[in-house]
Amino acid sequence: SYHVAYKLLNSADFSVAQSRERLIYIAIRSDISDTLDLAPSDMFELIFDDNKNNTKYTLRDVLDGVRELKAPHTMNVGEIDTEEGGRKIDANPFTGKENNYLRLINQDRDIPLVFNHKARYCSLLNYEIYCRMAQGDDATSECIADIMPYAHRNDKFKDKYYRLYEDRPCRTITAHLRSDCHSHIHPTQARAITPREAARAQSFPDDYLFLGPYLKTYIQIGNAVPVVMAKKKKKIVRQILNQAGDLHENS
Repeated sequence: SYHVAYKLLNSADFSVAQSRERLIYIAIRSDISDTLDLAPSDMFELIFDDNKNNTKYTLRDVLDGVRELKAPHTMNVGEIDTEEGGRKIDANPFTGKENNYLRLINQDRDIPLVFNHKARYCSLLNYEIYCRMAQGDDATSECIADIMPYAHRNDKFKDKYYRLYEDRPCRTITAHLRSDCHSHIHPTQARAITPREAARAQSFPDDYLFLGPYLKTYIQIGNAVPVVMAKKKKKIVRQILNQAGDLHENS
């Protein structure tokens, strides 16, 4: 009893600083679809039309306005706050100096604190790998061939190590980041991205505090739908629901 349509959408087209393709379904109950003379494909067209002139953002916009960190080389310190490695809750020294992307995800609010900006453990071997890699390098790069521990698996897992481009949207944030984060190496610092940086790439506001064990915050963030993308789609759905409500009241 439903009319259904689906499209492959990319969050980067919705002003999210991340390239994240997801298959989205829209279904409208048949009687409502007939009453409104509206098909799900029409809703996708409304969404596309409303977002065709969106600003595109890059990882550089995400990483702006958080302080530089150094990854700890000692294991099992994820729950320990330090000045060098970051804190789960810290003062935000960049309040009022946010770029346009941060103003968007923070809804033009000044946020005095920053949450979950903590560097994760990095072994000395991986630290050396990170230092050698240039932006866009993966596990097959010649610059790390002599120290790459997984070279025998490069035909299957060349993206196990990947240094992000700062002038492009971030690559897809996944829940798998909890494992090691080698696939999301910071473009200019010898460390993986922090949960806060991953959350910004998912367009979460800076005052959204992720609770629970440190590594599990990556799962929460990676499994989420980008907030700004969801909001922009919701805008059209809400307009249709309001229209349906008006018709119901007048019938």
